[in-house]
Amino acid sequence: AAQRAAPGPRRVLEAMRAMLDEGAVVRGSCYVWTNAVYRRAGGHPEDVFHPTRRGRYADASLLQPGDWVFFINHSFHNVTHSAIFVGWVDEGARTAMMASYPGGNRVSPGRFSTYELTNVYRLVRMGDDPNGAPRSP
Repeated sequence: AAQRAAPGPRRVLEAMRAMLDEGAVVRGSCYVWTNAVYRRAGGHPEDVFHPTRRGRYADASLLQPGDWVFFINHSFHNVTHSAIFVGWVDEGARTAMMASYPGGNRVSPGRFSTYELTNVYRLVRMGDDPNGAPRSP
């Protein structure tokens, strides 16, 4: 996925892979771990989808490898979760390979897992400028 990604998402995927390979532990929540990946990648994250109305979810076609995905985790008590999108396992069924931290302040590294992405309520994508400047409109 990293070879085909734009520069910003590629840096995210490379930073994610490095953290997984190192077994880096970032205690806290799934948000804290994903934010650490994005900080390591450098640049300026930008909202791709962030609805103002509750219950409006992103279309599957919006997701790209390296995206920071906020979704309802149907495999664990329907709680909110965030992770990095790696790619589709079955796009029709909205099953995706993701990299995430299990949360709960565990002393555990991030890991790959599959998740159902039927209720994605926010998408963030890394801008292409590694110096952190936002892309021009």
